Amino acid sequence: MFFTNCKSSFTNHTRSQISQSLGTSKKPYLGFKGTSSFSKIVPDFINSISEDIMHCLYGGINKKKLDFWLSKDYQGSLFNCYSLENLNRVNKRIKHIRPPHFVRRRLRPLDQLAFYKTSEFKNWFLYYAIPIMYDLLDEKCLVHFFKLFTAVFLLNSEQISLNDISQARNLLIEYTEEFKTLYGDFQCTFTSSLC
Repeated sequence: MFFTNCKSSFTNHTRSQISQSLGTSKKPYLGFKGTSSFSKIVPDFINSISEDIMHCLYGGINKKKLDFWLSKDYQGSLFNCYSLENLNRVNKRIKHIRPPHFVRRRLRPLDQLAFYKTSEFKNWFLYYAIPIMYDLLDEKCLVHFFKLFTAVFLLNSEQISLNDISQARNLLIEYTEEFKTLYGDFQCTFTSSLC
């Protein structure tokens, strides 16, 4: 359900068309950066992939967002707020925040980010990101993230109305369209944005 829009853009593209379009170019095409060995053994690579929220969203898109926001590699970009002062502020907030009682795994400091489990990235997305990053991120980036957060919240509710689905769909479309502007075409890959 989460990637419905994403798949529809591929329906008229075969694996060979995508491979030809990629060629030796370093530019992504329809969210793909290149072919893999896996694509040679799966008959219909595009329609054969099953999505799961844990790895696509929490351990994929969300993990990449955290890297965009806090990595020294993107320092100076609109979406990046890297500084030692901000890293210390984030770590302090992680230490002092009180997540809901049902969150079993508390977040570790950012210096242990490489060892985070997907459940920790899930907790970051659902319970930590907005209260920790609200005054560190550029407002456009925070609003952009909030669109994704709201869509996921709506689609993960116990009861979902047709209005919720429509609103989530619109938010995901806006999120995807704005991703290219905020983070750049090269960052718009199949797993980092929903493009």
